[in-house]
Amino acid sequence: MKKYTVILAAIAASALSYSAQATPIIYGSVGFGGGTFQADGDPSTPAGLTGAANITSVSGESIETGTGSFAALVPPNDALNPSELTPVFSTPISLAVNSYGSSGILLFTVVNGSDTYYFYDTATMGSVASYISGVAVGWTIDGSGYVDEYSGDSLIGQSYPGLWSIGLNATSGDSIEFQGDDSSPETVPDGGLTVVLLGGALVGLQAFRRKLFC
Repeated sequence: MKKYTVILAAIAASALSYSAQATPIIYGSVGFGGGTFQADGDPSTPAGLTGAANITSVSGESIETGTGSFAALVPPNDALNPSELTPVFSTPISLAVNSYGSSGILLFTVVNGSDTYYFYDTATMGSVASYISGVAVGWTIDGSGYVDEYSGDSLIGQSYPGLWSIGLNATSGDSIEFQGDDSSPETVPDGGLTVVLLGGALVGLQAFRRKLFC
């Protein structure tokens, strides 16, 4: 029986190790506003929108709203300079419907002190042009994706898949939002932990059976 006690103690230690390695969940939504953009269409039209296939630059937006994990980033909750919390886009951004697989492509990053949030696009679901008096002034682009948070080279947060929306408007400024799960658990479950706990239960059951029948 002593041998099984030692085995169970080792399994419990492994379970604690797996639990400690679970990655915290990023949950909630975050929104940015303001800024300007340019597209690769006719440069003589507002923001080069006529005939555009890609957004070639997006800049100057600042964080405005945040819930869940992002709430602490919104001034005055965040003591850092708000200009630091500005999305930096990986352009060009295609206006076409595209699927990029589960890993996705980098859409934009946001730096907060020593931490960096990486917002990924897994699928661009569509884009709609905005018009004023028959003149194109912007686009609304929607898609799905997820967020990773890194401190240096260490992954310290992950989100479940969510939805993103980019509203670009040459006359009224831009609006960018990522909407994640508002009720996510605190950590991403680690499949290894389930295996370890199951193994512990089986070893314990075997020890109990031998004690009964020996």
